[in-house]
Amino acid sequence: YNLAQQTGSYEVVAGDSQHGKVARQVVLETPVAWCQADLANKSISIIGDPSWTDIYVEVDAMLGAVNGTDGVFVAAKVQKGGCAAYSAQGVFLYLFPKTQKYIVSKDLARTQVITQGTVEALVTGWNNLALLIKGSKLQGSVNGKVIFDMAASNTTKKGFVAIGTDSYGIADFDNFKIKSAADGARIMQERAKKSKKDRVNDTLYFNSERH
Repeated sequence: YNLAQQTGSYEVVAGDSQHGKVARQVVLETPVAWCQADLANKSISIIGDPSWTDIYVEVDAMLGAVNGTDGVFVAAKVQKGGCAAYSAQGVFLYLFPKTQKYIVSKDLARTQVITQGTVEALVTGWNNLALLIKGSKLQGSVNGKVIFDMAASNTTKKGFVAIGTDSYGIADFDNFKIKSAADGARIMQERAKKSKKDRVNDTLYFNSERH
């Protein structure tokens, strides 16, 4: 858990029987502000190197059943931290389990939305978020199902990897994985194949009967 919290507070606590120790965001409301970032009503914790470019990142996340946040995110190529975190740019995959929505944005504040939509694969407890950035190509998956595969222009060139919450409130994070873009592309390819196979299996075929 070599995460560097920029806003909010992340503590290592005991999770459920399946996840053991988890990183939990515990700030429930806007704290006494030392700088403008504290007033953004979002928590963000970064890891890695500011020179990282193409990358794959994945994490399991769960909203708190009591005092939970509204949403969680995983991000890459994040360029700002500290008191400037409120204006951080990068590629952010936000997930909102209660409304079954996702948003991909170029900034922490979600003012530069790239794409958004609904996610049918969401569950009440733990959800898995994954984001792949390879050149101008962006891919994302939730619980192993690819939800977007697209090109995006004018995104940041390099930066940190991050996790966080859309608002202050409880959220747990576990199984944080960072891989090369090449490894991530293989993972996404397998997930895309599985998603396609599942769609075929869910299709009903009707054979007409001759009388």
